[in-house]
Amino acid sequence: AATLYRHQLSNAPATIPRDPDGLPPTQPLPPTSAADHLIPRTEIIQHHQFTITGD
Repeated sequence: AATLYRHQLSNAPATIPRDPDGLPPTQPLPPTSAADHLIPRTEIIQHHQFTITGD
C-alpha cells in the first residue's frame, strides 16, 4: 500500500505545480519551476517518512 501511495503522490505534484503557477504556456521553463519542483519533492519525502513511521 505504501508503494501505491507514493506513486499517486509522485504523479500529483507533477501536474499540480503548473496550475498554481498560473504562468502562460509561452514560458516552457520559468524560474519558478525550480522552486515548484523542490516543494513537491520535499512533500513526497515527508509523506514517505510519515508512512514508514506509521507502519
